[in-house]
Amino acid sequence: MTNTTPTSVGSMRFTQPGGAYEYTSSQLLQFFSMKFAGDFSHGQRMSIYGFVAVRDDVDQLRNYIFNRPREHAQEITPDSPDLLLIPPTRGISAPYDVIVEYSLKVKGNGGDDTDDEVFVDGCFMFREDSGCDTALRKVRLFGPVGPLDIHFVTMKWAVEATVEVKVKRAMPGYSLSMVAASTCGSEEEITLYDRSASCPVAMEPKGGSGLSSSVVAVAHAVVAVEVGCYLKLRFEIGRDEEAEAGRGLGRHARKSPHELLFTAQRHGSSKGAVVMGRMFKVAAKVTWSTMGLPFLLIFL
Repeated sequence: MTNTTPTSVGSMRFTQPGGAYEYTSSQLLQFFSMKFAGDFSHGQRMSIYGFVAVRDDVDQLRNYIFNRPREHAQEITPDSPDLLLIPPTRGISAPYDVIVEYSLKVKGNGGDDTDDEVFVDGCFMFREDSGCDTALRKVRLFGPVGPLDIHFVTMKWAVEATVEVKVKRAMPGYSLSMVAASTCGSEEEITLYDRSASCPVAMEPKGGSGLSSSVVAVAHAVVAVEVGCYLKLRFEIGRDEEAEAGRGLGRHARKSPHELLFTAQRHGSSKGAVVMGRMFKVAAKVTWSTMGLPFLLIFL
């Protein structure tokens, strides 16, 4: 583990049939959440930075699922104890041992890291041997500040889904608030975009028309999906509305949920869109790929 180079192998490598070979689904690992499960003794909030990365059999290099420098530390509170995961660069292959490496710190009040505390630091090795097609797992990491729970799932016959989401049209007052993904085998969602935690994707009107070119909300977010199962994308679309006249409440925001369902396949792509008349349109594209494990097609 002395090589700290991030993986250079990207997603969408096997999106077409393999000619003389057909690429099969394989065992993949999908992370859902990381949550601080201890008591908050740092003024009811902490700022966390550092990294969590996975090493698999593809190249044994770091594939990050959390990576923040000190100047962009994430604040967690008792009401919001989750660390926001980032999509891995590619699918996480898991037919053999997988190493999860982590080094997280609590940002101190000083201008440098002199007063920073260790949150968790170390690694663990994981190998799924239950024989189940889908197996939910929870690992609790213990550090000086308190425990950190990591939830993930292994899928025996899975493919890589690379998700791209674009806001195609937005009239004034409309915006994309959240994009989350879920799939068979778990009720947990994977947050792909959260407006409250990143730059808003609301689109400014051109010449007052409210129409403009596409804005990318999610670019190449990789999710593992069991072949034949669904990938559900859930969108929350925000709309600012005038409060009831005469009550002096000003403007308030209302969020409406929308869903798109895609069935996992070994290669190719799928598209869908949520359209709210001329007011708002968001489009999604899912590109399917295996990890490149071939078997020879035998013709009798």
